[in-house]
Amino acid sequence: MAGQAALAQALALGGRMLDAARQAQWEQVAELDEARSALLHGDEPPGPGTRALLLQLVEQNRIVLALAGEARAAAAQELGRHRHAHHALRSYVALTR
Repeated sequence: MAGQAALAQALALGGRMLDAARQAQWEQVAELDEARSALLHGDEPPGPGTRALLLQLVEQNRIVLALAGEARAAAAQELGRHRHAHHALRSYVALTR
């Protein structure tokens, strides 16, 4: 378990992750998540405010995951449009031959 200081740092990184996710900077989100994960795997005993910090981290995770889900859905929809347009173009080319 990470100590309170490490959890506070992880929470700050989580805030930066949220900002990056809101700007669709997913590579930065992944980098920040890696740094945050390292902070969360410490050996310090939990302090009196640990529960509150952990709850905040959980909420940050929930929001980042929701934003990632929205981005994934938008990408899938765009891919579907691209495939449809590609199929239509191939059909048109086949008709003109």
